[in-house]
Amino acid sequence: MSFFAYHGYATADHKAFADKYLGLGYQYLTLSIYGTPAHPLFAGVLLRGFAANSQREFHSMNSTQFADRFNQEAKVGWGPVMVVATGPAGSEIYAAVFEKMSAIPYTKNLLTPAQFDSLNASARISDPKKSVNPSTILSWAGVHGTKADPRYIGIWTANPKRIVWNVSRLKPSDDQDWFDASNYQWARGIFSVYSPDLDEYVSVYRDDAPIDYLSDAAMKPDDYQKRFDTLTKEGYIPTCVQGSGEDNALITPIWTRSGSTGDRVWHAPTGPSPAAGLAGFDAYMKTYMQKNRVRAGALAVVKGTRLVLARGYTFAQQADHRRGDAATQRVEQCAAQADRHGVQPPAVRDSRQYAGTELPEAGDGGRLALHDRRL
Repeated sequence: MSFFAYHGYATADHKAFADKYLGLGYQYLTLSIYGTPAHPLFAGVLLRGFAANSQREFHSMNSTQFADRFNQEAKVGWGPVMVVATGPAGSEIYAAVFEKMSAIPYTKNLLTPAQFDSLNASARISDPKKSVNPSTILSWAGVHGTKADPRYIGIWTANPKRIVWNVSRLKPSDDQDWFDASNYQWARGIFSVYSPDLDEYVSVYRDDAPIDYLSDAAMKPDDYQKRFDTLTKEGYIPTCVQGSGEDNALITPIWTRSGSTGDRVWHAPTGPSPAAGLAGFDAYMKTYMQKNRVRAGALAVVKGTRLVLARGYTFAQQADHRRGDAATQRVEQCAAQADRHGVQPPAVRDSRQYAGTELPEAGDGGRLALHDRRL
């Protein structure tokens, strides 16, 4: 996989990189601006394999210029995929990447913490008639400003696949706990930035992110370069590189192994094949789990005290194909206990009902240690 990466470059060099590589059919995977508004620095990663100039990049814009640029691009069908800023509110400068798209995403800058949190809460509201998961997703975030006046950026897009996601903005110690919990359950990081000016991480997690990834704590630029040299030799590429800070700049990177994806597949159900009258449960479970992105589940049907159906289901990455087996085994064990004692399992009162359970993404053997910052 051919890519070009840079960090710590001033405006003129950044412009030269953008003009050259976008013209050669590269696209930005990530873009960052940091340092002072008077002397900004840029970091970016561009991936090869796209049509020439399929993205447009603009930089060194104040808030008015950014708003004008946004409106101009929207009129011709180009919407933002990345918006970054550095500096205190009122004197900040922006850089942004636009792509041709059918619907311009909801984009806001200069958000207060309360406004950012409120918009994310609203975005996560779902329509249970369609899916338990939200129809909108935070696709890009940013932070700048001062400790006394922090400001945030967000791009919210449609979520037709009902991808499960979350976002956090936390102090380093709390961010570690959130990271551990998210990864243990289902979510993997796609975006993270640490602001030394705010002493806060802003991180976005999704359940469709590549499974073979590494996410580092914020580090000095020289340490990032050493990490880059090591990991790229092992087949990783930096998919999110976010610099921040004015006088004490740090870089927060996320790395993905080339070729890794988070794509899910439906696995054949496990457990004894159902009788003809019960075969429809398999189709129902498949539809429900794919619609709501349930990773693993189990179904038990009981008649009296007799278990007549026990099936395990998995809708996950290929590496997770054993999840349905584990779920089935748990149901069978519960049913066996109930049968021996002559009682009905409490979750299943008659043969018209079923009991289901969603398992965490990682088993106990994959749990992260609390002292580990990243995978």
